[in-house]
Amino acid sequence: MNFADASLVIVSVLFGVYGVFCAVESGIALTMLWPKLGGPPKNRKKLAFTPLWEVTNVFLVFGFIGFAVLFSNGLKEVSSAVLSTLSVGFIALLTRACLALYIFYQSKSQVSNSVKALFLLSNLAIPLSFTGAGAYLLTGQTFWQSATGWLLMLAGFLGLLSIGLAFNSTRRGLISNLFAGWLLVLCFAVPRQLANVGGDLRAPSPLAVFVLVSGLLLLATAINDARKTRSWVRYYAVAISFFAPLSLILSIHPYLVAGKLSLDDAFGAQAYALVVLTGLVAALPLVGVGFYVFAKLLKMPALDKRR
Repeated sequence: MNFADASLVIVSVLFGVYGVFCAVESGIALTMLWPKLGGPPKNRKKLAFTPLWEVTNVFLVFGFIGFAVLFSNGLKEVSSAVLSTLSVGFIALLTRACLALYIFYQSKSQVSNSVKALFLLSNLAIPLSFTGAGAYLLTGQTFWQSATGWLLMLAGFLGLLSIGLAFNSTRRGLISNLFAGWLLVLCFAVPRQLANVGGDLRAPSPLAVFVLVSGLLLLATAINDARKTRSWVRYYAVAISFFAPLSLILSIHPYLVAGKLSLDDAFGAQAYALVVLTGLVAALPLVGVGFYVFAKLLKMPALDKRR
């Protein structure tokens, strides 16, 4: 594995962590607006909503900066293609931060549905804007120009809903259906489209293994749900979300932008790659810290239970 490949893996891991956390945040916003999605009131699952969830953005920033610094030779081409998409995401990021503080310091009765709806839209817009940017890397076109791009956006949307509700709802049938739909799009429809991207590209073994494991675990999850035993779909969803960015980007290796820009040509950190990679590897323990904070947040009582 050369420096370019190692850089791609590390950046993908950071975006994978962000994908997990932002999906749970989206689930909180979703059930905040529509409480019935959380399940019956007597056993409704509600996570704590606190400004601590903003720690999620640390992984987004690290991933974005790492990508920009390490693949600087391709930054001009990529940024010109995804500028409009990412602009939506950054505006949503600022909007979400302001709304998070407003909602946290207001009583439940003072937060209107319009504020909750705007909060939900901003939660969804941030990860979906980065999904759109990823669609450009995987297809060489902006997401609205190809069927594969739209499939990736659909997969991102379904993934946010299924993981978000897995941690914020007791409606297991709804979660399982969303999760199955997500996996069908992510693991079967998207790879089939990617195999035809760029003419000579074929879905390689990392993605094939990902598809196989996903299918087997989906079957096991369905059996588990049917038996009414304790559901572990949430942990499976976390694993799929974490590995999805890496598996998909490896499907177009050795390209950074499918059919247009190779990893080696885009990699602009030859002179300082070792230093940057050493710093990023040293920062990887932050992933463990992030999951620890994540676990603590999952155990905190919900906002309306603390007041």
